[in-house]
Amino acid sequence: MVIEPYIETDYPRTEPLAGVNSIEEELKEKQYFVVMENQDKFQGLLTISDVFERKKILVIDCLTPKPSLFPDSSIHQALEIMNSAQIPALPVIDHQQKFCGVLSFKRLKESFEVYEQNRIRFFEKKLSLSDKIKEQFFRNLSHEIRTPLNAIQGLTEVLLYSDIPEAEKENFAGMLHAKTDELLILIDSLLNLSRMQAGDFPFSPDDEVIPSEFCKKLKEKAHSLKGHYNKTQIELKTSLRLPEDFVLKTNLAYLQEIMVHLISNALKYTDEGVVEFGCFTDSVENQVFFVRDTGSGISPENRDSIFNAFEKIETDEKRINPGLGLGLTLVSKIIKASGGHLWLESEPGKGSCFYFYLGHRKQ
Repeated sequence: MVIEPYIETDYPRTEPLAGVNSIEEELKEKQYFVVMENQDKFQGLLTISDVFERKKILVIDCLTPKPSLFPDSSIHQALEIMNSAQIPALPVIDHQQKFCGVLSFKRLKESFEVYEQNRIRFFEKKLSLSDKIKEQFFRNLSHEIRTPLNAIQGLTEVLLYSDIPEAEKENFAGMLHAKTDELLILIDSLLNLSRMQAGDFPFSPDDEVIPSEFCKKLKEKAHSLKGHYNKTQIELKTSLRLPEDFVLKTNLAYLQEIMVHLISNALKYTDEGVVEFGCFTDSVENQVFFVRDTGSGISPENRDSIFNAFEKIETDEKRINPGLGLGLTLVSKIIKASGGHLWLESEPGKGSCFYFYLGHRKQ
């Protein structure tokens, strides 16, 4: 941190031939004077110790050599010199020997006190936000775990103890399986985040994936999620723009996790219209996956925070979307750790599109 922003150009001045007696009282109050000849030629810095040690009549006779600073000197250097020289201010002279002003200890101290107060307020605000996020997280966690567990318990009791027709048993078993799957996704998300934060990320692109088959299975999963979120007005589409008989070498587990989280988010924040996903080859033959929706969209100020763990952007205060706010966090961490890249296009009220590729980009 350099001293340049703290250089003062409004400082107490006196002339070389001024009488010491005439400025003595003012010098005690102001601690120093900048000695200028003809108001523009710097002669030196006069301090209290100069006057009392030398006992001269004129200012020019009292001046003693003082260290000076360059405008690009660091604040640490300035404080070290001030403390060792025991002077209340230092002249600032640039590399062309032009006088720029002074750096006073009092002004520097005041500036740092303001800086420290602002820094404390900033961290207090961050801590307050962090506490709020934690509180929201534990509230969401309780809800997100209890809801499927209560459903699983209720459905199990119906299957075990109720006399229901065989056809209905199959429906209840399907519902039980869906709730178990929902709970497993939640637990997996928490465990995966913990692993990734600990640096445990074995990304090995050894799986051969046929995109058409992969998207077909994803569409089945998307239909299941669509029913779970009760989004009957949404049309699901897939789009593949790849060479014929194309086979992708990647990590299937991570690719699937990313796509499921992105599709799930698209469905949560879309009430009607289309959720489309797929893959295409870009101009340098990278395989880019995408998930597009016609939902609420993301405002520019929220485009960074949506990737923070446990933060959820609610577009409607009357409706709380399910989930812990971990999906996009995991998505961004997996993609970054693989060497890939994630980006998005969005317009509030019109929808969003997330794009990504895994592994290092081809040039």
